[in-house]
Amino acid sequence: MKWFGIIFLLVIYACGSKQIKFEKSKWNKKIDGFYIYREVMYEDLVNNHLKRGMPFYKIKDLMGDPDNLANLDNYSIGYIIKEDYDGIDPVETKILLIKLTRDSLVKKVTVVDIN
Repeated sequence: MKWFGIIFLLVIYACGSKQIKFEKSKWNKKIDGFYIYREVMYEDLVNNHLKRGMPFYKIKDLMGDPDNLANLDNYSIGYIIKEDYDGIDPVETKILLIKLTRDSLVKKVTVVDIN
């Protein structure tokens, strides 16, 4: 019975979201206007590459130009991670939001889910 529990936990873990290591070429790869790798690599990007105090030019070198998003304040940039549509209307958008200081240094990194 003990082995059943261990195998069950391993199966549950394996079925969870798969994450891959961040690669700039994959980060910016699109098919039919949608980023296909961002959702499976943003955790590695946030945990291992984006650091507090990193200057804006290094963010652009690392990830490319930010997406042109409306309603961001002057000291924020964003990268679309995922967009799902129902017809022509977006029903879910996930954005990597990077808040910058007045000196254009990373202040805070968050993932925002807009439903």
